[in-house]
Amino acid sequence: MLVSVLTLLASLALAAEPTASLLPDEVAERYAQLHDAADDKGLAALWREHTDQILYTIDADLERSLKIWEADPKNPDSETIAELHARALWGARIASEVTGDAIFADYASAFVGWTSKQKEDFRAGQQAFGRGRNAMGQGQAEAALEAAIACRELALPLGDWWGTAMGLSLEGKLLAEMGHPDQALAPLSRARLLYEQLGLVGAEFGVLVDLLAALRSTESWERVLVVAAAVADLAERFDQADGRSLAQQARGEALKELKRDG
Repeated sequence: MLVSVLTLLASLALAAEPTASLLPDEVAERYAQLHDAADDKGLAALWREHTDQILYTIDADLERSLKIWEADPKNPDSETIAELHARALWGARIASEVTGDAIFADYASAFVGWTSKQKEDFRAGQQAFGRGRNAMGQGQAEAALEAAIACRELALPLGDWWGTAMGLSLEGKLLAEMGHPDQALAPLSRARLLYEQLGLVGAEFGVLVDLLAALRSTESWERVLVVAAAVADLAERFDQADGRSLAQQARGEALKELKRDG
């Protein structure tokens, strides 16, 4: 298995999202209209059709509220912040009801309740992730790993599940590339599950590709079969020929090894 091929697949996946009937801006506009109309059923229907846009849409309100606070922490526009928080909490509550996953309501409620120090920690976590990506691009693996772990450690206690997944995914990728696939399994597995819960299927695909490579390296063949099937499903959704080929190759290898063991 070539790391360069896996890295290419992961980078393509991070940029990809499946085509929806509404564009992201249209989903956001419809979300605002439904909130103004207090239409819970309408939003539930919107979320069912655009699960992959739930987090992006809610997070836009949360990020905007934080930027307003950052512009003048001592005298922020509290009324606008409260309105954005209320809408995000509403959207997240219905998202959790629709998906059956508490992560959306938990994420939004954590965000709106942060203290000044926690808001600063959130930004520090984002900055740590950026440092990690930059260091990885420059071939500075140890520095990149340190930054990835810092990102994860800052995000996790905040209930910032998106940031936590980002830190974990980068940590796992780096551990695998540094020759420690056994150590990479835990962060990659956790990141995959978080991305799946959050509906971030493009990011989930990228992590699955890295996880599949780590499982093959550790000869975890039964699990290779399961993860290869997940890669194949998302590759089909994205019309990603390389992903389909990778999944097929991994499945064939696993079946061969399991037959040998049997």
